[in-house]
Amino acid sequence: EAQNELQQPVTDESKQTPENEWVTVTQARRRHRDTHFIPFNTNNANDDAPDDSTARSTYRRKKCLVVHDGTFKNFRQDRFTSQLEITEHHTTSLIMLCKDKRYKELLQKLKPECVLIHVGAKDIQINRQPGNIIRDCKSLIDHLLDQTNASICLSFAIPTVNNNSFADRASQINKEIEKLTTSVRAESSENRGRLFSYDNSSMKDHCRSTQDGFQLSEAGTMFMWTRLEDALRKTLRLKRRQFSKQGNQRSSVDE
Repeated sequence: EAQNELQQPVTDESKQTPENEWVTVTQARRRHRDTHFIPFNTNNANDDAPDDSTARSTYRRKKCLVVHDGTFKNFRQDRFTSQLEITEHHTTSLIMLCKDKRYKELLQKLKPECVLIHVGAKDIQINRQPGNIIRDCKSLIDHLLDQTNASICLSFAIPTVNNNSFADRASQINKEIEKLTTSVRAESSENRGRLFSYDNSSMKDHCRSTQDGFQLSEAGTMFMWTRLEDALRKTLRLKRRQFSKQGNQRSSVDE
């Protein structure tokens, strides 16, 4: 009788085996994951996403316009996660960007959710007055705030390891741009939610000044792709990947 009792299936829920309990918990977790999980790589997002309009909106790619100078000689969209739909625009300096009709046409056509501007090294190199550089930054910020709905990120110029004069000027200009963004953000809650800045001073050891401009080391180039994506994630309020040297997870906050 004992042997027959062992062979009988358990039908009473109160007598479920640990295995059955594990299956029940796993199913509950899977339902929670389907509702709340947001993948970093959206190539296979539809495999896990619930079939409704809210979920499709969650997994929608974010349109980003990255405006950059000669620091990135070979810009590569494939270095970014597929969650970000990257369009790049090359310019030489802040003063040229303010006059760039193609840039303004691209803004109207693309209607990006985020505009990242990494420009200013040339302005510093040719010894433009700090006040003129800040004036151009203010003009670009005002245009984006007034004419678009995009979130904005000003990515600071990278100091050079072999040119102390440029490094000092870059540090000075970056501080002035930081003051500018802080001031504009304080004007309204909308500005605070749309305007951000991103510090690249830790890239100094990877950037050298040359006769043709600037050159990132191979390691610096790889590091810079990571930083650009982190800047976009910060501006778009997306979860940020592990980035610090200590390996700590960075959160999407106004830093």
